[in-house]
Amino acid sequence: MTVVISSIGIAMIWYGENAGGRSVGLSHLGIDRGTPGCGVKLGGWLILLLPILAGLGLWLGLGR
Repeated sequence: MTVVISSIGIAMIWYGENAGGRSVGLSHLGIDRGTPGCGVKLGGWLILLLPILAGLGLWLGLGR
């Protein structure tokens, strides 16, 4: 499972500019613009760094 989640994050970082700007076809909900490429890349970095940040927060929380 870790490999799959890491692969998704890496793919979002590497191919974020290509995936950015695409809409998912939800114009009936008022969503007619896609996410910019930099937003896709930021999401990929968050996916990769979230376990590290959560572990750091847990470590700091238990240390007190």
